[in-house]
Amino acid sequence: MTEPAPSSPAPPLRTWRPMVLWSLGILLALGLVWFVASVIVPCYQVRRAIGSLWGGSGRDAVRRLGGREAALAKLRLYRRLPERMAPAKEYLAHLLVECGDRAVPDLEVALNSTDPSTARQSHDALYYTPMEPDAGWTREEVVALASPENRGMALHHYALRSLCRFGSSSAAHIPLLLESLRVEAPMLALSAAFALGEIRDPEAIPGLLAALGRKDLGPAWSVIEALGKFDDPRVVRPLVKAMCPAQTIDPSYHYCMTSAERSLRRILGPDMELLIEVVKAPREARPLRCREQPVTNLCAIEMLLYLLEIRETGPRLFALCMLSGTRDPNMVLPLIGALADNDDLVRGYAAEILGDLGDKRAEEPLQQLLDSPEDWVHKVAIEALGKIHRAETDARP
Repeated sequence: MTEPAPSSPAPPLRTWRPMVLWSLGILLALGLVWFVASVIVPCYQVRRAIGSLWGGSGRDAVRRLGGREAALAKLRLYRRLPERMAPAKEYLAHLLVECGDRAVPDLEVALNSTDPSTARQSHDALYYTPMEPDAGWTREEVVALASPENRGMALHHYALRSLCRFGSSSAAHIPLLLESLRVEAPMLALSAAFALGEIRDPEAIPGLLAALGRKDLGPAWSVIEALGKFDDPRVVRPLVKAMCPAQTIDPSYHYCMTSAERSLRRILGPDMELLIEVVKAPREARPLRCREQPVTNLCAIEMLLYLLEIRETGPRLFALCMLSGTRDPNMVLPLIGALADNDDLVRGYAAEILGDLGDKRAEEPLQQLLDSPEDWVHKVAIEALGKIHRAETDARP
């Protein structure tokens, strides 16, 4: 009986191959998940945010992207992707501008883009954005960037508008801002006007009024917005002229007119809404609608004195009724001018108010009304002169 041949030993189990394959599969799956989460999803989110710009604001879009920090990272990634994956990159500026000062370098890069649309959008975004108080820029850095030597830099406009961010010390930069306001460069004037309006120092009002006559729309609109920040009677008449289509530089300047009206409403307050309506539609003025209390707002008084110069009789009577009981010495000369009005009601109401003011300057013009053929005007002039004489007698020691 033959013995069986010895069997060959079994081959060793090669367990490393499936482990490697499984590991590679897991890594590939993780890489795919990472790619989708880190590239595809942010890219999709940014594309949706760009699409929402037509129906909403950039600020809301940045909020949906996860806030400023997250949005900035996603926008930077989107800018580096190829055009096939990331189209419409020229609109990124509208989102970057809402990401704060950390996005300024990205806007500057886009400003030098060879694509004209991208450069233009970045230009508008960068030049209309002020520095934020917590951005980390020191006052010395901002002042250095805003100096005339850096006028050709994109950050010059950015720093110029940001000179208003340093509290009470901002007033020291008014001469530099006024100089930039006079430069024949619309964007410089716009940036300077923005900062002057935020500083709100009355020293800047004459310079802003001088710049209001510029023909280019941008500076005129920005100057009107800046003047609306001042509660000063000197800004009232220029704003009224800018608000009325028949008196503004160009009736097609819709932005100027709406900005002027918005500024006047803020200055005058809700109690004086009627004044704006009378100026806008003087033929529809209701002259006998008076205030029960005297007008104390100096800007409102200035606007009422402006109404005395309007051609229609209704606004002039309306202004006189509103001014009755108001004791402001600045009213005397305009009221003396109203004594020569063609309407006897205007002359009579003006004489009555002058009598209440008791100012001696009105004495001689009132004496000329004594020859008036209207009995009521004659009577009012006599009463007004009597009040002035009594005021003089009471004032003597």
